[in-house]
Amino acid sequence: MRYTGDPVYVVDDDTSVREAVEGLVHSAGLNAKTFASAEEFLVSAHTEVPSCLVLDVELPGLSGLDLQQELAMSDVPIPIIFLSGHGDIPMSVRAMKAGALEFLTKPIDDQVLLGAIRKGIAHGQIRRAQRRDAWLPSAEIDSSHVKEFSPFRLDTVNQCLWRHRDRRADERILLTPKAFAVLRYLVDHAGWLVTHDELLDAVWPGTHIQPQAVKKLILDLRGALGDSAKKPLFIETLHRRGYRFIASVSGARGSAPCYSGPADSKQAVGKRARAG
Repeated sequence: MRYTGDPVYVVDDDTSVREAVEGLVHSAGLNAKTFASAEEFLVSAHTEVPSCLVLDVELPGLSGLDLQQELAMSDVPIPIIFLSGHGDIPMSVRAMKAGALEFLTKPIDDQVLLGAIRKGIAHGQIRRAQRRDAWLPSAEIDSSHVKEFSPFRLDTVNQCLWRHRDRRADERILLTPKAFAVLRYLVDHAGWLVTHDELLDAVWPGTHIQPQAVKKLILDLRGALGDSAKKPLFIETLHRRGYRFIASVSGARGSAPCYSGPADSKQAVGKRARAG
């Protein structure tokens, strides 16, 4: 039988549950892909165009709630249906507040679960359509909203990062919305120290996020920019303080001249005035 659509991801350490959910999804003519742990899912799953995720709460290693936070930090817009072996109200409240679509207690009626999966697929389709509509061809980019730091340019309206190439068309580098937000904030404040707390307040306002989330996004951005933590050209780490964008930027609002001296120099750690 040929199954249609993007896969419904199933993450559960119980083999019998994985096989049962996979069989249920296949019985509806839908595609399914299963994983025994959150780590296996993160390594193997292609979540750029997700369908939905059926996720066990209690997993070895990263828990289901940990995986939910990991996906949220990376801004992967995948609808999540949680499965739990017991009705834990605080746990379900936490999951739903963090954006879960459903929180179901095992054993689950097949039709109830299938209905939740169909609902998740519909939500995933809407989110993908919204993301596609957000992009414009590079020819339509308004240059007044572009900030350049050679060989890159940042389109702040359409949330695109481009790399200039001399003999070929410029390359668009895909970033998650959260990674883009971090890069934009650093570029907007080029030359200044941006503390961890300031970055958290700017990108995750009113949300409790582990410090590791920022470190992971900075690592992802360095990979996208081809940057090095030891010899940075773009993002400099100031140990236990924060980060500074050190490349020369044209068009950055309120940016200070970039200081190229040692990271521990007192000249490099001035406080900037805040509006209001």
